[in-house]
Amino acid sequence: PETTSSRLSPVISCRATMPVVARSRRRPDPELHAAIGAGRWEDAFALAQSADAPALAERNRAGRTPLMLAAIMSKPALVELLLQRGAAATVGERSESKRTAADYAEEHAASGSPMVPVAARLRALESEALAVRRQDGTLRCLTCGAPLAATSRLEHLARRVRAGAEANPLVERFFADRLHVPLLAPPFHLLAGYKHLAKELTESMSACDALQAVVGEQPEQWHVVDLCCGCGLTAATAALRWPGCRVTAIDRLASKGLPHFEVGFAGEGGGGEGGGEGD
Repeated sequence: PETTSSRLSPVISCRATMPVVARSRRRPDPELHAAIGAGRWEDAFALAQSADAPALAERNRAGRTPLMLAAIMSKPALVELLLQRGAAATVGERSESKRTAADYAEEHAASGSPMVPVAARLRALESEALAVRRQDGTLRCLTCGAPLAATSRLEHLARRVRAGAEANPLVERFFADRLHVPLLAPPFHLLAGYKHLAKELTESMSACDALQAVVGEQPEQWHVVDLCCGCGLTAATAALRWPGCRVTAIDRLASKGLPHFEVGFAGEGGGGEGGGEGD
């Protein structure tokens, strides 16, 4: 136990140098979202009955639509009303945790509950919406159908580095080693579009540096486990930095909330695997 503690301390301490960023005051939830979340069903049904398209597509702080919240709260009648009002147009949308309304319905549908057929209907509507989206001419991920940005945040950051506008040496080294190139491929769009990319890159490179300093050489014999991996950037950095090592990314997020590692790293020299909730 003492040896394990001493070997992990450099990895842990590398995060302590990150500056603390003050959070802005949270905005209140939209009225319909607040009513559903608080279980004020009379208000929720009245608001849903009069909701227009913008209200049905509006998101709360967690990126959830009214349809997602109704599924989370296991309210089949409210789900049905929202669909009648036009919420079917939002079935393919994903929350901040990358879940759709069908995902939430399945997670909160106990065996034999009225939510089981609701979840099945939402999943069918989602599949139909995905098929339509793939035919609309928009550049999309072939794995999940999500729209792809013309220029990802990762590419924007790479351009900053090339222009000499990035002063962080860890971020500079990540791009100088060209570790970002494979991550520009569509299977990694969730990672390449991450909001706090520079911060995450700094932490990932610091963790890898500390790991190599403690463990030493021969990374092809390592098995790196990235617990609570989030977007999976540290796991991807390790896999690309040390092609011979085995890397496992684990998080409570469902696998669909992670980059498509199994597709992106197919045929690569390094071993990679992703684990979502329940793995």
